[in-house]
Amino acid sequence: MTAPGRSPLEPLLETWEDPSVPPGEQTDAYLTLTRLTFPVRTQN
Repeated sequence: MTAPGRSPLEPLLETWEDPSVPPGEQTDAYLTLTRLTFPVRTQN
């Protein structure tokens, strides 16, 4: 299970290390993913 205080998306972040993708693009993709996952939280 997910450890306390740990984001459920954190394991995804840990596996997001793709050396072929610049870090800035990784961040953009992750932010897009979080917007799609938590649309209400992001809009507020």
